[in-house]
Amino acid sequence: MKTYTIKNDYITLELSEIGGEPLSIKMRDHEYLWHRDAKYWRSSAPLLFPTVGRLRGGEWCDGADTYAMCNHGFARHQQMKAVAMRDFAEFTLTDNEESHKGYPYSFTLRRRFKLAKNSILETITVTNTDNRDIHFGIGLHPGFMIPEGRARLSLELSEEPRRQLLSPAFLMADKDEPYALRDGKYIDLDNSLFDNDAIILTGVKSATLESPDSERSVTVIFPDAKYVGFWQPDHSDAPFLCIEPWQSLPASDAPAGSPADQISERKGFVTLAPGASYNFNCTFIFN
Repeated sequence: MKTYTIKNDYITLELSEIGGEPLSIKMRDHEYLWHRDAKYWRSSAPLLFPTVGRLRGGEWCDGADTYAMCNHGFARHQQMKAVAMRDFAEFTLTDNEESHKGYPYSFTLRRRFKLAKNSILETITVTNTDNRDIHFGIGLHPGFMIPEGRARLSLELSEEPRRQLLSPAFLMADKDEPYALRDGKYIDLDNSLFDNDAIILTGVKSATLESPDSERSVTVIFPDAKYVGFWQPDHSDAPFLCIEPWQSLPASDAPAGSPADQISERKGFVTLAPGASYNFNCTFIFN
């Protein structure tokens, strides 16, 4: 696995050619990103494409054809073509024989990183190189070290948050409910919050992982994400938290053979015309 390092006067960012995945984010010699300890989680910040989360039975349909797909899609596992210089890096993936086994479309996928003082600006661009509409889900899954002390999430809202509920099979139950925040903005972190998998919310514009006992924090701003998931391994004492901006959701737990199994009918999926491009932007601010 080849790695690339870009940096400025504030941040040093190490990246892998596999999935264009960040491996390390350091500022003032402090590591902010989870370091892939298999005891808890083998990843650090994978790109989720062309699906987010689970599929029922690991399959989905395009018309009468059925395709197998792993959780969170294949992009995170594929070697990308890389360009990196000083404070900028870009990774490119095009459809190939392996991708066509689970995803029948032609596309170009670019993952870009730009450093700006104590921030990382990340842009994912999908371009349709097919002669028909393509459909995809997209999201990010970075894991950040939890600061010392009374750790919490501070949320900036666009509307009252609602939790998207999961079924016992950890698929979408297609139901939601209000989600109460302390003082209208805080989630006080406790490992038991995630014993039933992720907390998935709508109505959130940004999330800050912080502690009143620490000077360090991470803010994630996601203007193009309809959903945000918060996750850490269940029933564990994991020292990190994932803040996951998503445009789409995992598969519905609707009965097998329902329209929800179709790629084109997945909730939150993007439909892109031939020759068109779609951008998914996130900003990460480190203190």
